[in-house]
Formats: sequence, structure tokens, C-alpha cells
Amino acid sequence: MKKLKMHSPDLTQDNIAKIRELFPNCVTEAHDIRGGGGTPSG
Repeated sequence: MKKLKMHSPDLTQDNIAKIRELFPNCVTEAHDIRGGGGTPSG
């Protein structure tokens, strides 16, 4: 029997990446993989 995943995928980061591609000046701060950040992205 196959177990079901009982959580939804994290679509927020995907959406932010798409917005960043379309509007690079819109996103001014980014977090690194470890969750730290606040570094300017450009």
C-alpha cells in the first residue's frame, strides 16, 4: 500500500522566482537556503 503525502507543496518560492524573472527590480531581498539573509539581490 502506498502512503499518501499529507502536506501541500511549497509553491511560494516557485512563485517568487517567477516574479523575480519577470520583474527583477521588484524583489529587493533574498534569503539563502539556510533561512538567513536579508542580502540585497541587485
